[in-house]
Amino acid sequence: MPKLRNRAATFIKTCLAGLLLGSASLAAAVTECDRLAGHKLDPDSVVAGISRSGMDMQAAEKACREAVAAYPAHARSNYQLGRVLYYSGRGKESLPYLEVAADAGYPQAIFVLGFVKTLDGDGIPVDYCGAADLWLKSAALDHPWTGVYLPWEYLQGNFADCDRAFQCRSAAPGETRAGERVRRRFRGQGRGHAGPARQAPRSQAGLSTTSIPGYQRGSQ
Repeated sequence: MPKLRNRAATFIKTCLAGLLLGSASLAAAVTECDRLAGHKLDPDSVVAGISRSGMDMQAAEKACREAVAAYPAHARSNYQLGRVLYYSGRGKESLPYLEVAADAGYPQAIFVLGFVKTLDGDGIPVDYCGAADLWLKSAALDHPWTGVYLPWEYLQGNFADCDRAFQCRSAAPGETRAGERVRRRFRGQGRGHAGPARQAPRSQAGLSTTSIPGYQRGSQ
């Protein structure tokens, strides 16, 4: 009986090791989906990335659907399939894939899922509070572009009805720190929710459209 238990334990350890090694190699492996749909500004991309205008949408969708079919929980492939579908004008169809990637903790997907909630169109309703919650998560993961858009929308007063997100009473420690950074940086400059700077132009915040390469509206 002890021998049987030992064999079972060895078998389980071997299987777990194989799964872990497989996950690591998959995360690092470059797929056709990566080559055709990787984003230039995705900090976790394994390729140089491609712009929206340079994408072959049909080929990219096919490659990414194949990648997701092979590994349904793979975060990067789900994000990239969501990206392709969104660019193809199928916003609602893109959401489940972005959500899978965001739920897996993929920073770019968390940021982009929040980003599309601030846009008006493609079948996705505007939800600034939902965007704030997501961006606090991606900020806690040090996603670089969250550090641009989270303060910018905050300055515009678009989170005025979302105090829960910025008070962070029930947020995770990383999210709390992200919210505190936003408050310290901007409330000290008289740019809180109630101030006249709610409608300040981008130039006042140092956020002109030319200073945000790759994340003008429609280039997520």
